[in-house]
Amino acid sequence: NGDKHMNIVIGNNVSGLEQYRATYYKPQVVDAALKLRNAQ
Repeated sequence: NGDKHMNIVIGNNVSGLEQYRATYYKPQVVDAALKLRNAQ
């Protein structure tokens, strides 16, 4: 839930991360990367 406490700044525009969550929140990608790293 850290995304509730963070913002993205692009130029002079500030946006909350929550609007990007549906697009970029992919815990299965992180899980796969960690499993791959641990397998090496």
